[in-house]
Amino acid sequence: MAANITKIAWRNLGRNRRRTLITGLALTVGTSLCVLSSGLIDGLSRDLVRSLTRYDLGHIQAHEKEYPRRRALNLTLPTPQKTLARIASTKGVIGASMRVYGNALVSADHKSEGAQLVGVDPNREVKVTILHERLVDGRYLDGEPTPWPKGQKLSEGEKKKDQALTAQAEDDALAELDALPSIGEEKKAAISPATDASANRRDTLELARKISPAPSRSPRVIMGQGLAKRLKVKKGDKIFAIGYTVDGLTSEVYFEVVGIYHTGTELYDRNRIYLHIADLQ
Repeated sequence: MAANITKIAWRNLGRNRRRTLITGLALTVGTSLCVLSSGLIDGLSRDLVRSLTRYDLGHIQAHEKEYPRRRALNLTLPTPQKTLARIASTKGVIGASMRVYGNALVSADHKSEGAQLVGVDPNREVKVTILHERLVDGRYLDGEPTPWPKGQKLSEGEKKKDQALTAQAEDDALAELDALPSIGEEKKAAISPATDASANRRDTLELARKISPAPSRSPRVIMGQGLAKRLKVKKGDKIFAIGYTVDGLTSEVYFEVVGIYHTGTELYDRNRIYLHIADLQ
């Protein structure tokens, strides 16, 4: 019975050769396209995972449980050194490293771009990612952090001065808002601040420098090639960065670019700046 069915099927293929050829060609092309698309999607997925693990995330991450959802600066691990030691001593772990993330507005030559700052431990990071192998200009980060002077506590008099400056700044800001005309009203007369704004800013900066003095040299960073092109900077140039601290205050500093990397992933090449974790902290 099976032999007869096979003979009938074979003869049927020859009865209309054009139909058989078209059907066979359609099946061949359809199957080839399915295999091609499946292979392309699988390859892209593998490249994405490889890029994430080799250049950024590693294979496992440990965060404060709310951090992946909120990404707030104060959501840090309570005992990072102990956590790092436990992870590094786990069987099968090749390398483990700590990180700190932040954001800043960076400027150079009248150009500004938003960037993500990533603080890493250069000595440990080389065992977790291969970013150090993707440098196209310059060198990798120093193993030791930038020498930062220790901050000093404010005296009682300076604390009172700080509170007065804050209150005055709030009053001046409210006065400027009050001077703005409502919809349909004529423009109001400008109200001059009650105090010298430049003097207030100078006094505020002096207090800020006492609490958090500037480093003896510019912290060294490496940045993505795409970001470097947009800012038109190269190895040896300095960039200015301003961002928020954990306390919600603004902090500003000059960075020295010692290296430029290229990973081929736009997420890293156009938006990332790496520096020593202690410098970012």
